Amino acid sequence: MHRSFRNMNHIILFIFSVVVLGCRSDGFEIFVSPIGDDTLSGESISQAVRTIARAQEIVRMRNRQASADIVVHLRGGVYSLQKPIVFNPEDSGFNGHRVIYAAFKDEVPVISGGVTIP
Repeated sequence: MHRSFRNMNHIILFIFSVVVLGCRSDGFEIFVSPIGDDTLSGESISQAVRTIARAQEIVRMRNRQASADIVVHLRGGVYSLQKPIVFNPEDSGFNGHRVIYAAFKDEVPVISGGVTIP
């Protein structure tokens, strides 16, 4: 079972470890940081939300009205998941635009869904 957790971590990390250096968008940007706060807007580095789940909620609220790509910038650090993140069609782009989850500049986000086994 420990091996399956490790494999799941690798799969999750692979999915989210898309690194877009200098990823810049003329559309809407959301910033996520392990030291962020989910009560903030996520619209700037200083207003970063803490969880990927909160960023996903913001994407869903703004997605259908998007006039350009939505970029979710994941700041460096560890994001420990308490439950799986599930993406469905409402998390995809609309109106010909994309939703992009990417590492922020040269930072390395790590998404961990594993459980520490003593």
